[in-house]
Amino acid sequence: RPVPEFNFYWHQVIDSANIIPMSDPSTDLRIEESELNLVDRFRQSRNTSVLTIMFTDIQGFTRLTEERGDAFSNEVRQTHDSLLVPIIERDGAGRVIKHIGDAVMAVFSEPSTAVARALDIQEGLRKLNASHPNLPPILVRIGLHMGQVTVEDKMSLDVFGRHVNRASRVDR
Repeated sequence: RPVPEFNFYWHQVIDSANIIPMSDPSTDLRIEESELNLVDRFRQSRNTSVLTIMFTDIQGFTRLTEERGDAFSNEVRQTHDSLLVPIIERDGAGRVIKHIGDAVMAVFSEPSTAVARALDIQEGLRKLNASHPNLPPILVRIGLHMGQVTVEDKMSLDVFGRHVNRASRVDR
Protein backbone atom coordinates (compact mmCIF):
# COMPACT_ATOMS: atom_id res chain seq x y z
CA ARG A 1 0.00 0.00 0.00
CA PRO A 2 1.53 3.34 -0.99
CA VAL A 3 2.48 5.76 1.78
CA PRO A 4 0.70 9.12 1.46
CA GLU A 5 2.83 12.20 1.04
CA PHE A 6 3.56 14.03 4.28
CA ASN A 7 1.62 17.20 3.39
CA PHE A 8 -1.42 15.24 2.32
CA TYR A 9 -1.33 13.20 5.54
CA TRP A 10 -0.81 16.31 7.70
CA HIS A 11 -3.86 18.07 6.24
CA GLN A 12 -5.87 14.90 6.67
CA VAL A 13 -4.96 14.72 10.36
CA ILE A 14 -5.78 18.38 10.89
CA ASP A 15 -9.13 18.03 9.15
CA SER A 16 -10.16 14.76 10.83
CA ALA A 17 -9.06 15.68 14.36
CA ASN A 18 -9.89 19.40 14.29
CA ILE A 19 -6.32 20.27 15.30
CA ILE A 20 -5.42 23.97 15.22
CA PRO A 21 -3.20 24.62 12.19
CA MET A 22 0.45 25.47 12.95
CA SER A 23 0.07 28.87 11.28
CA ASP A 24 -2.38 29.96 14.01
CA PRO A 25 -0.59 32.60 16.18
CA SER A 26 -2.41 31.35 19.28
CA THR A 27 -0.36 28.12 19.09
CA ASP A 28 2.94 28.75 20.88
CA LEU A 29 5.35 25.82 20.62
CA ARG A 30 8.26 27.48 22.40
CA ILE A 31 9.57 25.67 25.45
CA GLU A 32 10.27 27.85 28.44
CA GLU A 33 13.52 27.53 30.45
CA SER A 34 11.53 26.39 33.50
CA GLU A 35 10.01 23.55 31.46
CA LEU A 36 13.46 22.46 30.24
CA ASN A 37 14.73 22.50 33.82
CA LEU A 38 11.78 20.39 34.92
CA VAL A 39 12.53 17.80 32.22
CA ASP A 40 16.23 17.77 33.14
CA ARG A 41 15.47 17.30 36.86
CA PHE A 42 13.19 14.38 35.95
CA ARG A 43 15.94 12.82 33.80
CA GLN A 44 18.48 13.24 36.58
CA SER A 45 16.14 11.69 39.13
CA ARG A 46 16.01 8.59 36.95
CA ASN A 47 19.83 8.56 36.56
CA THR A 48 19.58 7.68 32.88
CA SER A 49 20.64 9.22 29.61
CA VAL A 50 20.80 8.19 25.98
CA LEU A 51 24.49 8.41 25.12
CA THR A 52 26.97 7.07 22.62
CA ILE A 53 29.63 5.06 24.43
CA MET A 54 33.14 4.71 23.04
CA PHE A 55 35.60 2.05 24.12
CA THR A 56 39.15 1.98 22.83
CA ASP A 57 41.66 -0.82 23.20
CA ILE A 58 45.34 -0.91 22.23
CA GLN A 59 45.78 -3.99 20.07
CA GLY A 60 48.48 -6.35 21.41
CA PHE A 61 49.11 -4.33 24.57
CA THR A 62 49.46 -7.37 26.84
CA ARG A 63 51.98 -8.95 24.47
CA LEU A 64 53.85 -5.63 24.20
CA THR A 65 54.05 -5.41 27.99
CA GLU A 66 55.38 -8.96 28.25
CA GLU A 67 57.96 -8.45 25.50
CA ARG A 68 59.14 -4.90 26.23
CA GLY A 69 58.38 -4.47 29.95
CA ASP A 70 56.24 -2.23 32.10
CA ALA A 71 58.24 0.97 31.61
CA PHE A 72 57.99 0.80 27.81
CA SER A 73 54.31 -0.20 27.79
CA ASN A 74 53.50 2.65 30.20
CA GLU A 75 55.16 5.10 27.81
CA VAL A 76 53.05 3.68 24.97
CA ARG A 77 49.89 3.99 27.08
CA GLN A 78 50.73 7.59 28.05
CA THR A 79 51.38 8.46 24.38
CA HIS A 80 48.05 6.82 23.51
CA ASP A 81 46.21 8.77 26.23
CA SER A 82 47.85 12.09 25.31
CA LEU A 83 46.57 11.66 21.75
CA LEU A 84 43.09 10.27 22.47
CA VAL A 85 41.88 12.38 25.40
CA PRO A 86 42.21 15.79 23.67
CA ILE A 87 40.49 14.44 20.54
CA ILE A 88 37.61 12.95 22.55
CA GLU A 89 37.12 16.00 24.77
CA ARG A 90 37.69 18.66 22.09
CA ASP A 91 35.02 21.39 22.24
CA GLY A 92 33.38 19.60 25.17
CA ALA A 93 31.69 17.18 22.75
CA GLY A 94 32.90 14.03 24.52
CA ARG A 95 33.97 13.07 27.99
CA VAL A 96 36.44 10.43 29.10
CA ILE A 97 34.75 8.51 31.90
CA LYS A 98 37.63 6.27 32.86
CA HIS A 99 40.80 4.51 31.87
CA ILE A 100 40.77 0.74 32.25
CA GLY A 101 44.36 -0.35 31.77
CA ASP A 102 45.12 0.41 28.13
CA ALA A 103 41.45 1.09 27.36
CA VAL A 104 39.50 4.34 27.43
CA MET A 105 35.78 4.58 28.06
CA ALA A 106 34.17 7.83 26.89
CA VAL A 107 30.68 9.15 26.20
CA PHE A 108 29.21 11.50 23.61
CA SER A 109 25.75 13.03 23.41
CA GLU A 110 25.81 12.97 19.61
CA PRO A 111 26.54 9.74 17.71
CA SER A 112 27.85 11.58 14.64
CA THR A 113 30.43 13.34 16.81
CA ALA A 114 31.53 10.01 18.31
CA VAL A 115 32.08 8.58 14.82
CA ALA A 116 33.96 11.70 13.68
CA ARG A 117 36.19 11.55 16.76
CA ALA A 118 36.87 7.84 16.19
CA LEU A 119 38.04 8.70 12.69
CA ASP A 120 40.15 11.59 14.06
CA ILE A 121 41.77 9.18 16.52
CA GLN A 122 42.65 6.74 13.75
CA GLU A 123 44.10 9.56 11.63
CA GLY A 124 46.09 10.88 14.58
CA LEU A 125 47.47 7.41 15.25
CA ARG A 126 48.38 6.98 11.57
CA LYS A 127 50.39 10.22 11.69
CA LEU A 128 51.97 9.32 15.03
CA ASN A 129 53.02 5.88 13.80
CA ALA A 130 54.41 7.33 10.55
CA SER A 131 56.51 9.86 12.47
CA HIS A 132 58.05 7.12 14.67
CA PRO A 133 58.96 4.28 12.27
CA ASN A 134 61.52 2.87 14.73
CA LEU A 135 58.83 2.12 17.36
CA PRO A 136 56.09 -0.51 17.23
CA PRO A 137 52.92 1.06 15.82
CA ILE A 138 50.09 1.86 18.23
CA LEU A 139 47.02 0.16 16.78
CA VAL A 140 43.72 0.95 18.47
CA ARG A 141 40.37 -0.77 18.12
CA ILE A 142 37.35 1.43 18.76
CA GLY A 143 33.86 0.27 19.66
CA LEU A 144 30.83 2.57 19.59
CA HIS A 145 27.31 1.87 20.75
CA MET A 146 24.37 4.14 21.46
CA GLY A 147 21.58 3.54 23.94
CA GLN A 148 20.06 4.38 27.27
CA VAL A 149 22.54 3.97 30.11
CA THR A 150 22.46 4.43 33.84
CA VAL A 151 24.50 7.43 34.95
CA GLU A 152 26.14 7.41 38.36
CA ASP A 153 28.04 10.38 39.74
CA LYS A 154 28.99 9.52 43.32
CA MET A 155 32.78 9.76 43.65
CA SER A 156 33.33 10.04 39.89
CA LEU A 157 31.08 9.89 36.86
CA ASP A 158 30.38 6.41 35.49
CA VAL A 159 27.88 4.75 33.18
CA PHE A 160 26.48 1.22 33.23
CA GLY A 161 24.12 -1.00 31.26
CA ARG A 162 23.80 -3.30 28.30
CA HIS A 163 24.75 -0.56 25.83
CA VAL A 164 28.02 -0.02 27.70
CA ASN A 165 28.65 -3.76 27.55
CA ARG A 166 27.98 -3.82 23.81
CA ALA A 167 30.38 -0.93 23.15
CA SER A 168 33.10 -2.68 25.18
CA ARG A 169 33.22 -5.68 22.85
CA VAL A 170 35.92 -4.18 20.64
CA ASP A 171 38.13 -7.26 20.87
CA ARG A 172 35.51 -9.85 19.93
